[in-house]
Amino acid sequence: CILVRGSGIKRADVTSTGLPCVRYGELYTTYATSIASAVSRTNEAVFNASKKLDPDEVLITLTGENNIDIGRAVFNATESSLAYGGDLLALKGRYLRGDYLAMAINSSVVGSQRTKASTGNIIVHLSAARASQFLLPIPPLAEQRRIIDCARHIMQPITN
Repeated sequence: CILVRGSGIKRADVTSTGLPCVRYGELYTTYATSIASAVSRTNEAVFNASKKLDPDEVLITLTGENNIDIGRAVFNATESSLAYGGDLLALKGRYLRGDYLAMAINSSVVGSQRTKASTGNIIVHLSAARASQFLLPIPPLAEQRRIIDCARHIMQPITN
């Protein structure tokens, strides 16, 4: 996949109306594994100047408070492009399902790679160069879909 680092969207750039955007802290506080609807908005000028996350693409965090959560991944489950800020890295690839890639990156196997690749103590960082070295299984698209379908089935709540 191609890795594209975000450009800054400052807190002051976030508005109550406008075009959808994502800031890195939201990956920790708002989104579990997907972005079904962006909670933040920005004006057209900031949106146009920012990098865009297209539908089914993945974002990972490059800055965080600890090396366990660094590199946390979510995918764009919306039908529109989202502007994304700095300290976020988009993973763009046509042979990848966003839901599968986010699940793989958030797995314990890649989690240990994320932890080892991070630097810093108080503020933890992950570079795009180090993230590009992660090893993760990428099966064909049909198999990615089967894996996700199986995972969703397993995660469904049990009803009587």
